[in-house]
Formats: sequence, structure tokens, C-alpha cells
Amino acid sequence: MLNEYFKQTMEHFGVKGTRLAKELGCGQAYISDIRRGKTNPPINRFWQILETMEKLAPGAKRYFGNLVAGNDSDYFLEAVAQSIEPAEMVELMSNDQLAKLMFAIAKRIGNMNQSVKKEDEFKKDDELMLVG
Repeated sequence: MLNEYFKQTMEHFGVKGTRLAKELGCGQAYISDIRRGKTNPPINRFWQILETMEKLAPGAKRYFGNLVAGNDSDYFLEAVAQSIEPAEMVELMSNDQLAKLMFAIAKRIGNMNQSVKKEDEFKKDDELMLVG
């Protein structure tokens, strides 16, 4: 089960096995075997792996811990959002994460603009009905 949480954490933060292995000074196959559940490192080694992943992707250790504890992602995101200032959060993000965030913001703003346009259309329709 830990291997699945480990895999989810790597995927969530975009941590590549090759990069993690390089930082740890081990082979990429070792990381792959952990992800697939083919090997279970001793707890002190696993802790070292998590510490290294945390350096590559701040928040990874907490995310992993929440998965292990059974906390849902909404709880995790809410806790992170309340504990980190937006400017600090942006500083912690990779360029890829920032790009995704920017697209998500643009999409939400676009949806808000469409909602405003629809409200304006409804108001115009109501005004026409009142006049007519």
C-alpha cells in the first residue's frame, strides 16, 4: 500500500524517478521497484527517500503522510491553502505547476466572464419584456 501512496505522491508533484534516483545516488530501477511494490526499503531508507523528494517538491512529505493517514485531498488542499501565503505558494511551485495554475485561473476567469455576460443577457431580456 505504501508503494501506491509513494507513486501517487510522485505523480502529484511531477517528481521523476530518474531525478529522485540521481539526488539519492541510487539507480532509477530501485525507485521504479519501490513504486511498483517490488521492493520495500527499510524505514530509515524510505524516510531518506521522502526527505529527498521533499527537497525536490516541497509539500511532498505532507501529501504522502496525508495519504497514509487516510486524509482526503480536499482536506489537504484546504490545510495547505490556509497555512501558506499565495506568494510563498507561487515560489514553491515548479514552472510546470505555475503554467497549470495560470491556465486554471484563466479558465475560471473566462467562466466568470461568461456568467456575467449571461446575467447581462437575462437583464436585457427582462427589460424588453417589461417594455413590451
